[in-house]
Amino acid sequence: MEAATQAFDGADKIRRAAADLFGERGFDAVSIAHIAERAGSSKANIFHHFGSKEALYFAVLREAVDRSTDHFRDAMRAELDPSQRVERAIRGSLTVLFEDPERARLIFREIMESGPCRAEALANEVFGDDFTALTRLFADIQPAGETEGAVPPSFLAHVLLSCNVMLFHCHQVLRHLPGGEYAEQQEHYIKMLSDVLLSSMRAKQETNA
Repeated sequence: MEAATQAFDGADKIRRAAADLFGERGFDAVSIAHIAERAGSSKANIFHHFGSKEALYFAVLREAVDRSTDHFRDAMRAELDPSQRVERAIRGSLTVLFEDPERARLIFREIMESGPCRAEALANEVFGDDFTALTRLFADIQPAGETEGAVPPSFLAHVLLSCNVMLFHCHQVLRHLPGGEYAEQQEHYIKMLSDVLLSSMRAKQETNA
């Protein structure tokens, strides 16, 4: 048990050192030697825990994304009405972004700079579970028999994440724009976004009525 704990602590220390360095310099400018020096470890130990620099990089990215996934799954399991579940998902996503802004910026920089091959790997190895969990949340909320012609749950997930990313990156500017007070009133923003997402589903139901 003690050996397993030490191994976990060693891997976590490496991951934290790598996160700091990747955030400061970017993927290409950081070597395994740099990470080993920052973590007080060895290159051999890093390869033992993670296998490669890219695998370690993805582990750093996935750590933050996994926290967001946990929020979405909690919202999906919660005994709440649809609006409360969506609000919980929005709030959880925002919490991850604003509590660890450096990690969030590292993720967004990687998305912006990735070529097609790296982008596919990110989708499959880093973001897939997160997006699937959020999509399932909207699918569960969608009334039975209302799927044909309805706004796809995956698109609703896309809108939620896009709005949160926009608020994270631009809230300092948004708050100075006409009507942008919501950028400093997070609970108000969460309620408005939830209403927009759910109203798009209700609009389909009313059209079919």
